[in-house]
Amino acid sequence: GEPTAQSARGAQLVQEAMQRADQAARSANGSGNSARGESTQRREAAVAIAAYAILEHLYPEQQIDLEVKLAVSLADLPENAAKAEGLVIGRRSAAEVLGSNSLIERRAAVEVPSMK
Repeated sequence: GEPTAQSARGAQLVQEAMQRADQAARSANGSGNSARGESTQRREAAVAIAAYAILEHLYPEQQIDLEVKLAVSLADLPENAAKAEGLVIGRRSAAEVLGSNSLIERRAAVEVPSMK
């Protein structure tokens, strides 16, 4: 069927948050001189959490499924400063897109389910 106005707006918000997160992560120096791989890790984490945060806001009833998808998308990234920085950048980008800091306040500690 045809996409609804709500789903089209949701897709637009997700895309905007992902773009902002990618740009912010690209411009972040991280904690010191980071290697090229860490820059990529930061961007991947930022983009993934930005999309997740928007979708979680729009579809709270799908939170568990969204958390699983997020965990899978982040599973290949090492637990390092670049990933942690990316998660913060991505949540901030999503909050900016939604015009609110409620996402940051509500989920100050980034919780990502482990796939181990």
